[in-house]
Amino acid sequence: MAEVLREVRKIDGIQKDVTSIKVNMDEMQASLLNTQMQLSEACEEIAILKAGQNKVDRLQSEIVYLKAKTELLEKKIEQQDKYSRRENMVVKGIPESAHEDCQAVINNLFTKLGVGPFQLQRVHRLGFANKTSSRPRPIIVRFVCFQDKMKTFLSRGQLRGTNIYLQDDLAPDVEKRQQELRPVLNHIRKTNPNAKAVLVDDKLRFEGRLYTRETVKDIPMDMTAVGTSMNDSHVFFSGEYSPLSNLYPCSLIIDDREYKSVEQYYQYHKCMQNGKPEIAKEILQSSSPRNAMYLGKQVKVSDDWCKSKGCELFKTALSVKAKNVKEFSALLLSNKEKMFAEATRHPIWGIGLPFSDKEKEKVAKWSGLNIMGHLIKEIIEQK
Repeated sequence: MAEVLREVRKIDGIQKDVTSIKVNMDEMQASLLNTQMQLSEACEEIAILKAGQNKVDRLQSEIVYLKAKTELLEKKIEQQDKYSRRENMVVKGIPESAHEDCQAVINNLFTKLGVGPFQLQRVHRLGFANKTSSRPRPIIVRFVCFQDKMKTFLSRGQLRGTNIYLQDDLAPDVEKRQQELRPVLNHIRKTNPNAKAVLVDDKLRFEGRLYTRETVKDIPMDMTAVGTSMNDSHVFFSGEYSPLSNLYPCSLIIDDREYKSVEQYYQYHKCMQNGKPEIAKEILQSSSPRNAMYLGKQVKVSDDWCKSKGCELFKTALSVKAKNVKEFSALLLSNKEKMFAEATRHPIWGIGLPFSDKEKEKVAKWSGLNIMGHLIKEIIEQK
């Protein structure tokens, strides 16, 4: 009897184990179903992500295509714009008078050059009259015949030594890039009159090679001399090639932030102080000091602001530059007895005359305050 009871207990135990195994199997099946559902959802999400990635890839491809197409269209527009200006010429330096007949004035000039008069489509001054400016507005001339324009260009050597200049009618962006190269051209002609150098649109052709604004630094010459000159009493500077200029590229660490030039520091803080943080951000990301200057010009400030807060900004940056930029400090120390002059047309920071103007050495001819030159002199006195 006892053995029967033991066997019965064993059978009961086995049944409990079987029941437990069944429960575990049911739980495993439920877990497996849950896992299968999660896997199915994951597969659906992967499929959605793949579809999204394919869409992103397609959009990126479209962006690349549209960018290339835009660049091609911009080149075509630039070529068309250039062709439309083919018969145009800009004449600079002719004195302006009230009620003048521009066509008669221009044909009189061409007659003196021995090439005119010509039949002209259109002749007029560019821009609006400014009574406060002493500089005459340029005159744009559109020739009927392209050959007449070329004859006139070939005769422009007779204007050497005068204040009258003949040049092509360039698109604003091309002219801006050309103006950046002009100091280099002037320096080449000054140091080597026999050198073959000429501006071709926005490039400089020198000894058979074409240089752009980015590659002009490869010309085998002392580029610092391009924007720096001096006499017994003054040091004149202008442009990014002169270490004295605010456009000179250099690294300045001020308040734990790096600036690529004095100009970038000034324009950034000018915009921040005058409620234009979005332009200030662009200035920090600008590719060159000159680009920072162009961006900063969007924010207009008063003369009083320049003479107070503007001066303080420049003092801060110039002090750091004098300590960390050896080319700058060397020029200061070797010319500490002289007066410094920013040879630009700016009425406050500069002397009111460009670096290329031969009259710049005559102080009586200055129309600008030359505050930048005075600030540099202050930096020298502090050293």
